[in-house]
Amino acid sequence: MLTSYLSDSLVEWIVDDLDDYKLIKRLAGSDWSKKIRLHPHQGGSFQLERIDSALRKAMKRRIWLKNGAFIVIDETEAMVVIDVNSGKYTGKTKQSDTALTVNKLAAVEVCKQIRLRNFSGIIVIDFIDMKDDAARRQVELVMEKNLKKDRIRTSIRGFTQLGLFELTRKKTRLSMRQSLTVDCLVCDGTGSMKSDYAHAFELERLILDLKCEAIVVQATPTICQLFTGVDGIQKKRLEAWTGATLYLLEQKTLSVIHPFEIVFSGSLVEAKNRYKALTEQD
Repeated sequence: MLTSYLSDSLVEWIVDDLDDYKLIKRLAGSDWSKKIRLHPHQGGSFQLERIDSALRKAMKRRIWLKNGAFIVIDETEAMVVIDVNSGKYTGKTKQSDTALTVNKLAAVEVCKQIRLRNFSGIIVIDFIDMKDDAARRQVELVMEKNLKKDRIRTSIRGFTQLGLFELTRKKTRLSMRQSLTVDCLVCDGTGSMKSDYAHAFELERLILDLKCEAIVVQATPTICQLFTGVDGIQKKRLEAWTGATLYLLEQKTLSVIHPFEIVFSGSLVEAKNRYKALTEQD
């Protein structure tokens, strides 16, 4: 693994641990020893060499380009999809020239992000549409030139009939996202989470399934407001459907993941006591 990083493109290898520094120099050999440097300062080498900012950028879904255009990167189980958008850039020439300018700049950044994020497998890039084959060839040449900097083998398939640019990259290890992140506890890795309306409807369905005299529910203020409806009409309608008395208590400390909790369902007397005790706690 270590020797795979030793190539003519290596400018400098900075190590911030003395033992690791000695080990790497020994394994790399004398030919590479001058390019391996020990970071001698207080604090992390990542901060000194501005690697932290590069890592933060590499974790973002949207990457802005210098001319105001941007790319959007989505990594799925099957492939990586990258979309190029002109964004704030309009250009001073005709639309076809604007598309070519943005696409060539985006191609450079795309190749950089592929290496940095260590994408592998099928990679599809949706460049801004270009009708001219000569313009497409220019973008393809930019991709070829910048992918030559990549030590991992890539295979360029070029533009498809749908106008998408395809390439494949050999898998050597996990991508940066897979190595450094875990799925979000809120959205479970989907990139979205339930709206307040969806939570309110879920609570309604749960209550409709209960067969009891009374129900005590704690929920966030927003869920309570949506659940009761204007002038409490929704709450009254639900009580009529179920034949149960519904006690709602606002609870600001509940999380966005679980914005409501059915505290009790059972007899009316016990429900009153539970509701009273919870109210006194607040």
